[in-house]
Amino acid sequence: MAILEVKNIKKGFGSTDVLKGVSFSLEKGQVLAIIGSSGSGKTTLLRCLNFLETPDEGEIWVDGQLLNGGNLTDEQVAHLEKTIQPQGVDAVREKEYAKRICAAKYTTKGSGVADLDLLDVNGKRCQLAGVMPRGKYVLIDFWASWCGPCRAEMPTVVEAYTKYHDKGFEVVGVSLDNDKDSWVKAIADLQMPWPQMSDLKGWESEACAVFHVQAIPANVLIDEKGDIIAKDLRGEDLLNKMKELLP
Repeated sequence: MAILEVKNIKKGFGSTDVLKGVSFSLEKGQVLAIIGSSGSGKTTLLRCLNFLETPDEGEIWVDGQLLNGGNLTDEQVAHLEKTIQPQGVDAVREKEYAKRICAAKYTTKGSGVADLDLLDVNGKRCQLAGVMPRGKYVLIDFWASWCGPCRAEMPTVVEAYTKYHDKGFEVVGVSLDNDKDSWVKAIADLQMPWPQMSDLKGWESEACAVFHVQAIPANVLIDEKGDIIAKDLRGEDLLNKMKELLP
């Protein structure tokens, strides 16, 4: 039976600040009932999963494995899907739970990459699987036109693309923009020649849920077999990694 533990909560839940510093465990089928002595101390397992995004806010463990950050193996994810089934929650929270499980699976090094169904710059539907070339290293780069750090990082991504594209390196941009004109203008201004995708939903983008994107810039590096081999490579780390892979 899988054991899910929530430890060292440091983030408040609105009126449920009483949760800070509390630890608890849940077995199969259980939902957290009451923490504290008043109604403000009530919450659910899913609320914890939805709000505790990083270990700095609180730690989520499954059978001794830290969940925050999406570092579960495929076997652990399958085990979790089968054994931890929250009860008595509405459809919205069930969906959020499913998203968190998916994020754990598809942001793990060594796992296959998830597919996305978004829009290209011409407004046509496109899938990540159809955009990513086979047999090449691919950097899936999460960014937005309004993101200053993303714009500051982009010259390095352009440099890596220029140096290693002919050797087998591709980039696919996934934007968290809301405004199409701003998105398209930034692509031109920043001189990004690679494929671009977005659903123009900002932080509500499908990409955020599937890849567990909590801040940008962010990226995942995919190898020729389609497996994730690195995450969040920036600056010299990206250039050094590509030099190592494609000397």
